Amino acid sequence: MEKVDSSVIFGGTGQSISVYEDHVLINTPRALGPDTTELRYEEIRGLNLYIGVFYATLILRTGSGYGLMIRWLPKGKAIRVARYVREHTRPT
Repeated sequence: MEKVDSSVIFGGTGQSISVYEDHVLINTPRALGPDTTELRYEEIRGLNLYIGVFYATLILRTGSGYGLMIRWLPKGKAIRVARYVREHTRPT
């Protein structure tokens, strides 16, 4: 659906978040190869979005307390992704 790459400016990590109809993929570059984490929307129990002037930080938490932080996301795209994830994680 949509992939958002974090900025590598200001020491960003080159992470990316991809949102799909039924899950989210978070890719973090590592020295030994990329680390990709898949979260289904029903696993996500918390979402925080911290907005700066140009960039945002998105934090996703699972029911087991596991948390993922994606830093240096372009502000507009991060807001769209957060809105999409919130819509899909709401209890019915």
